[in-house]
Amino acid sequence: MYNGGAAGSKELEWRTNVEGTTNVLAACKACDIERIVYISSIAVYGINTAPLLDEGMPTPPVGELYPDCKITAETTVRASHLPYVIVRPAYTYGPRGGAWTVSIVNQILRGSKLLGRDDGIITPGYIDNVIDGLFLTITKNAAIGCTFNICDDYTVTYREFFLAYARILGLNSMPTTPQWIVTLRRSETGWWLRKRIRKMRGREQPGKWSSQFRFNPSQYSIEHAKDTLGYSPKVDFLKGYGGLKIGYVKIIF
Repeated sequence: MYNGGAAGSKELEWRTNVEGTTNVLAACKACDIERIVYISSIAVYGINTAPLLDEGMPTPPVGELYPDCKITAETTVRASHLPYVIVRPAYTYGPRGGAWTVSIVNQILRGSKLLGRDDGIITPGYIDNVIDGLFLTITKNAAIGCTFNICDDYTVTYREFFLAYARILGLNSMPTTPQWIVTLRRSETGWWLRKRIRKMRGREQPGKWSSQFRFNPSQYSIEHAKDTLGYSPKVDFLKGYGGLKIGYVKIIF
């Protein structure tokens, strides 16, 4: 059995990712299933800034709902005494994809800006590759009791990723926030000023994880999946991007 989760309102995220997972585990015990594959997220690595993140890295709570939900759910799965596999997808993109395809296209169409150099790192995961990895988790007995990053084995920057979508839309460039403004916003002074302004406006201040995500310095290792599952991503970024480009209006929308 596969079990994923959801992002949305605070109540929905906790109910789905934690309480929902607990309910699924109870049902699995009652049905005597062979194994459960829990789909977590690379969000569990929080604000870890190591250049390469593998499954052995610690995943302490970061004080933000989405990563903490996934961290709690992973703990619950491991404590269930069921035969389990935990999968941590990264930036999964592809036709009809939500956060990393349709959402980005919509942001560009609304005039979203690149943030200075925008050289934060993305480890993409083309949907076909991710599905191949998920299939391996239910066909390989060696997967039981393991956790795997499932994504591609290369990185691109946020700038490269966004501009690839911009080109699909017929744009050769995107508006860009000057780097000095980005640097100021990310400084301790900028953080303090934004916190004060958001408080005055009655808006919630984003946490450290949310603020760092766009500037992520880490690649996610798939060596464990390669060695244990025989996982080998077949679709690279050029081919994946090409699949989106062909008939993009029909495919994306």
